[in-house]
Amino acid sequence: MKRVSDQKKYFLNLAKYLRSNEPISVEIREYLAKSFEGLGKGVDPEIVFGLKRNPGDTLENERARKDISFLLQIVAQLIEPIDKCGKGLTKKRAFEEAAKIANENLKKGRSEYAYDAEYIKKLWYKNKHLQSPFRTFSEPDSPDYTDIVTPNNPI
Repeated sequence: MKRVSDQKKYFLNLAKYLRSNEPISVEIREYLAKSFEGLGKGVDPEIVFGLKRNPGDTLENERARKDISFLLQIVAQLIEPIDKCGKGLTKKRAFEEAAKIANENLKKGRSEYAYDAEYIKKLWYKNKHLQSPFRTFSEPDSPDYTDIVTPNNPI
């Protein structure tokens, strides 16, 4: 089951797709038919559309996972070689730069905790599956921070 925030991103993308006037795929047609059938049978809309959180799955936990994904994406962009549109920094320097970006952007109105290079280093080695400089909207916990300055998003 998808997380609520991922499901919301899916709905935004689905709305764009439906407005594009492209033919509806079999997959989307089946999803919509199944959803409307469930609504017609009286199933709770939050359950039908995947908007009901599982026990212990809080908005704060989702945000923390997105923040980690965002941080590690920044690190990957910073260490990516210059010829591949990265900055070519060492990992140590990338962890330091990512901590600065995180403290400027991710703490807004949230905990007093400050990100540091050592913490980001631990996250880097613990989450090898997030060591890519690219994310797509459909990846679980992919960040959707379009208002934050990153190495590859100077705004």
